[in-house]
Amino acid sequence: MIKNFYSKYYSISQVPLYTFILFLKTTYFYYIIDLPMTRTSLVTTLGLLFCLITAAVYFPIKLRNLYLYLINLIYSLIVLANVLYISYFGSPITNYLFLQFNNLNGLEESIFSVFEMKFGIILLDLLLIPLIRILLKDNLLEVKEKTKKKSLFSIFIGLILTFYYPVRMYSYNPEIIKPKYDANETVINFGILGHHILDSYSYLREKEKLVLTDEEKIKIHDWFVNKQSAIEVTSQSSLHNNLKEFGRDQNLILIQVESLQNFVINKSVAGQEITPNLNKMLDHSVYFPNIYPQTIDGNSSDAEFLTQTSLFPVSKGSVFFRYPHNTYNSLGKTMKEEGYNNIAFHADEGSFWNRTEMYPSIGFDEFKTISDFKLDEEIGMGLSDGSMFRQSIDMLEEVENLFYAFFITLTNHIPFQLPEKYQILKLDKDLNESIMGGYIQSVAYTDKVIGEFISDLNENGLLQNSLIIIYGDHDGIRDREVVEQYFTKKQISDEQWLRDYVPIPLIIYNPILKSAVNDKIGGQIDLMPTIKYLMGINGPEDSYTIGRNLLVNNDGYAILPKGDYSKEPYFIDERNIQKNLSKEQMKQLIYSDLIIRSDYMGALLSQ
Repeated sequence: MIKNFYSKYYSISQVPLYTFILFLKTTYFYYIIDLPMTRTSLVTTLGLLFCLITAAVYFPIKLRNLYLYLINLIYSLIVLANVLYISYFGSPITNYLFLQFNNLNGLEESIFSVFEMKFGIILLDLLLIPLIRILLKDNLLEVKEKTKKKSLFSIFIGLILTFYYPVRMYSYNPEIIKPKYDANETVINFGILGHHILDSYSYLREKEKLVLTDEEKIKIHDWFVNKQSAIEVTSQSSLHNNLKEFGRDQNLILIQVESLQNFVINKSVAGQEITPNLNKMLDHSVYFPNIYPQTIDGNSSDAEFLTQTSLFPVSKGSVFFRYPHNTYNSLGKTMKEEGYNNIAFHADEGSFWNRTEMYPSIGFDEFKTISDFKLDEEIGMGLSDGSMFRQSIDMLEEVENLFYAFFITLTNHIPFQLPEKYQILKLDKDLNESIMGGYIQSVAYTDKVIGEFISDLNENGLLQNSLIIIYGDHDGIRDREVVEQYFTKKQISDEQWLRDYVPIPLIIYNPILKSAVNDKIGGQIDLMPTIKYLMGINGPEDSYTIGRNLLVNNDGYAILPKGDYSKEPYFIDERNIQKNLSKEQMKQLIYSDLIIRSDYMGALLSQ
């Protein structure tokens, strides 16, 4: 009876059946990623799926099931890939990420560390449908011509559903189809398929170099002129007058620490300090505990771009991949003009984040990668941070003049599975086997090797004549429930989460500095002007930095393009957390994007 029913009705029920299945997957997608499934996204997605599925009636019997199965498979993989990517990075996949495909080498373990069994439900029907067909000995019926003609009307209805809301929304606001700093907004408005269609449109449109209009050039120029005037006023009253030009004629060592968040600094677990060496360094440091990560799709490379150029990253993809050969006003170039030898260290492949191509554009002619080190101690994705720091001492001693050394650490990387012999802290089994415990152990290891590096610098006579600046690149633990369960043991409010657990530390260290804590709110984009103030470097090029000197007496704030913990851009200062940016605040993001995409600095130099 079941077989007869199946043979008689399955042929004509395939369209609604597959539409229903993919509708369930769409609903489940929004549930998992915790984004609202709006009426516009639902109708647009259903209309597009209905068109694709209804087209099956025009295929011969033997190809019909294959076509439907492929539609289901492709959509399921799109959904699953985006669920994994959003779970790990906080935003959906874009076309620009395919430029970064080689970055997946070594990241598989990190990305799949967020995989949960509930994600597998997305693929479950792909196994069940073939099994049911085999058991029931599928015998599909040929679709009659009359039915095919009726299907044209169904496809027409599907097209209306697909384009109704996008056309209507575009008529009210043409800006809605333009590239967004928050790709999640497109998913909310148009669904995951709509996001990929609009993203492909943006990708093709942006492949050509952007040419600014005269009006855009004037607006950008005027914004920087006004900013520079404001800087000249506020810089008259410095919070740290003793630090102006403090680093002149000293080496500069900048350390970008993978996944270092501020909440572990000066904290203990089970009676043990998590970061004893960094805590000790604070006795001779200016410490900023309220600095915010401002990375987007480029993650660590975005942090490097922010600190080296004082520009925001592009809204999609990584600047390092999209615009590696632009002309940039960078810290490295400025240091080189001051007579410094610049050298970057990272114990991974030079192709990772396209650094080999990008670094010369921001002033690093020498870049030490994993191929330049002896592979005597590998942890996780590459050479251990401890070995990188140890081996770098000899390299620094060989530099004849003053140097600017930029270190990018690697070991403290998700999934934070440090081999047992490198684990320093004694934690109970439940905590130690959790991602929180893994993170704490990994941070403790990184803290240990930074402490050893400082000692080695001291023994080799490099410490006294060096200014050392340490900061985190982006978040490590982004799941609030994990922090509540294993760290705070109590609930964290939304505001407390953003103010106490999102920030990264910024530590400015030298053995003769006096301890000072500066609670000013800032972002990674503020590092370059702050470092130039410390190193006694000034010049007209300062007017083309978006960030502000953290050491002068002006109000602190940070703009996060989308936020490591937020699905939308936000502005934060001492008084407010604002999730809808004002027009003036958005100008910083927009003008930065235009500067990068049009190679604004290159155009200025060519005039």
